[in-house]
Amino acid sequence: MSVKQEKAEINCKEKLHKKTLICIADVANKGKTKTAENVINILRNIIGSTIVYNNKTNISFIFRIGNQNIGVDTKGDPKTNFPKRVDYLASNPTYPCDAIVCTSRSFGETLDAAKTTANNYSMLFLKTSTYQHDDLPSVETLFNDYKAEHIIDLLKKRRHI
Repeated sequence: MSVKQEKAEINCKEKLHKKTLICIADVANKGKTKTAENVINILRNIIGSTIVYNNKTNISFIFRIGNQNIGVDTKGDPKTNFPKRVDYLASNPTYPCDAIVCTSRSFGETLDAAKTTANNYSMLFLKTSTYQHDDLPSVETLFNDYKAEHIIDLLKKRRHI
């Protein structure tokens, strides 16, 4: 392996293990909040998981799992103080988050705030969306469950859980 290849591999590994912000971004009423709530429910049921922060409105949480802090914010709508909440998850003085899962609209204020937070705290920014099927709206709940499980799998692969 050449020196250049070795440096590229080291750089890739460093990025792979850095902090992560996963943003579930979509237009209104597509299941973003429900998907984030499902992530919270899965995190609650992980053995050893402890809620170390809840902003009292059940919108923002920080879970402590092992030596990792995982934040979840379920309300990424405009004019909801989202930029301050997601920044607080990253900068919490006692439990700064190693990973954050949040929701936002597809563009604009909330998506920009999520990107800014990821950039300010050297987090890998991953944008995803909900799963949708126009012909089968009755199975939206099932797809929200799948998406939450996939986000949890990603957190595990990135060694946050």
